[in-house]
Amino acid sequence: RFGFIFSIYSFQIYAAAVQKLTIKSSTSLNHHGGFVPANAYDGNYNTHYSVKDGAVEGNFLKLYLEQAYSIGEVKMICRIGFNARMINTEVRVYSTKSGEIAVASCGKITGR
Repeated sequence: RFGFIFSIYSFQIYAAAVQKLTIKSSTSLNHHGGFVPANAYDGNYNTHYSVKDGAVEGNFLKLYLEQAYSIGEVKMICRIGFNARMINTEVRVYSTKSGEIAVASCGKITGR
């Protein structure tokens, strides 16, 4: 979605057994200024991750977990008033055990 800054205040990942998982590192294609990927999961609602304006297409935010888990739930919280910017965001799960291999798509945010 060109022309918008994509912002995430909080990103949380839960195992199938309702256990909050630890994110050890992160990376993205195009973060905006000081709105770095680590802000998406630092637990501080005064910080957030954001994509450069006009650089949303093809962007990604990768979060690396400390170990392999069975993912049961992913929660994303955006800034108030910016919900529409999250439409069509897709959450994917990859394994990094033998390179980076797609495991599943958790679905897209539809706004419904």
